[in-house]
Amino acid sequence: MIAFATLSWLSIIYYFLLGIGGPIFIIWFAVSYVRGMKERNKILRELVEKFKNTAP
Repeated sequence: MIAFATLSWLSIIYYFLLGIGGPIFIIWFAVSYVRGMKERNKILRELVEKFKNTAP
């Protein structure tokens, strides 16, 4: 009985954290993706500026 109670408490805590952590993970993924895209665009723009003069 005690083991079942402990297991249910752990599962409650687990699903509670899962419910909080899911949206936070999605938001963090979106923010890091946008940040990475900005960084990549900056690098690409610098490359374009560097090789613009060498274009025929």
